[in-house]
Amino acid sequence: MGNHRRKMCLFLALNLSDFALTWLLLRRSGGAYESNPAAAWCLQRFGWTGLIAFKLGMCLAATLLIVAVSRSRPRAAGRILYFACASLLAVVLYSGTLVPEVFAQAEREESIKTRREILENGFSRYRAYDALLNELRDQLCADRCTLIDAVRALLETEHARTPQWHQCHASQHSGYAKPELAAIRLIAAVRETPDVPLRSSALRVRLLEQQFKACFHRSAPAAFTGTSRTTTETEDDDGVEWEAQ
Repeated sequence: MGNHRRKMCLFLALNLSDFALTWLLLRRSGGAYESNPAAAWCLQRFGWTGLIAFKLGMCLAATLLIVAVSRSRPRAAGRILYFACASLLAVVLYSGTLVPEVFAQAEREESIKTRREILENGFSRYRAYDALLNELRDQLCADRCTLIDAVRALLETEHARTPQWHQCHASQHSGYAKPELAAIRLIAAVRETPDVPLRSSALRVRLLEQQFKACFHRSAPAAFTGTSRTTTETEDDDGVEWEAQ
């Protein structure tokens, strides 16, 4: 077996390289999978411990076979080692060609996942904002809170703290500060309250406009623009298109 020591070292190194590439590709996902059915079963059933045991078992079995053959037929053992090394080299080279593709696919999947999480967080922020807006509208209609208290509560929401919320409303009512924009949005929500007689709604709006002037020392806009419940697309602070008003 001494004549085949270098080949045996190469055989062991190729086995190690094969396992390292398998671990790298499967850990990165990207559509890669274990093509050996037996190895795939061990991985699925016992995890990485099972796959390591399978790879080591196969390597040990091949080594013992080559050692046994080399005792009586050294040349045959050498040819077996050549074949084993060539087969493993082909597997290692093929796995190596998959690395760039698998990594690129994994990055795309990670980007999609991150974008989905950002969108979900954005929707969650907006739902909380919209629910509070409706609640504050009802409280203002029932005279259970003042306009300034409702403004403070609305501006505490995550959605109202985004720069895009301010940009959206400032584009509709230029020259007004953020608290004033929140007050304008609340007055508009009261004006749009469903199932409320127009006269009652108009009276409540006039009272809120008086509160607006008392708080901010100037009048609210004479006509509200862009205050319907339909939303407009803006660019969220995380770089995602987001619907908000």
